[in-house]
Amino acid sequence: MKTVWETLTKAAAHWRQILIAFLALALAFGLGMFVQSRRDAARAAKEQNSSLRASLYGLSEAVDELPNLIASLEDGAPVPADESGAFALLRLRAGAVLEQLHRSSGTLDSLAHWYLYDLCGYLCGLEFSEKADLEDAYDTSWPLIDAAASKFRGGAMVQVEERLSTDKGREILERMGTPNVTSIMQGGT
Repeated sequence: MKTVWETLTKAAAHWRQILIAFLALALAFGLGMFVQSRRDAARAAKEQNSSLRASLYGLSEAVDELPNLIASLEDGAPVPADESGAFALLRLRAGAVLEQLHRSSGTLDSLAHWYLYDLCGYLCGLEFSEKADLEDAYDTSWPLIDAAASKFRGGAMVQVEERLSTDKGREILERMGTPNVTSIMQGGT
């Protein structure tokens, strides 16, 4: 018992050094955990951006098929049944982009985010019953199609945002007139 007491007495004499050593260890551990969490967050954001880019490419390809169908229709003629599945594929890919946009909380204040959100909602709900529907869907998708043609260099959202800032892009946004896009254009969130 005497040796335990002597050890505790010696430790009490050096309590400040022991406390500093434990605090340094705790700080080093906390800093390591912080750095690891930042790396994990950056990796997740990169994967999310890659997934969104792939979904946007898929949607762009589906919309880019519309001019072939538009060219084959006469004015006022009804759109034939979706035997090839082009409209179903378009809706499916628009839904995939919507899902990605729901997961990407980092771009909620971006005009491109809300444009794509409203565009995909529009494409999912479109009847595709008249030639004018197809033409409007294609024209409204121009910022996405043009950005995809550039291979989204510099980031998908950045490229779409650049297209939206052109005269043609602003005209499309005004024509869409959806609450989300209108709110961002007026400076709100």
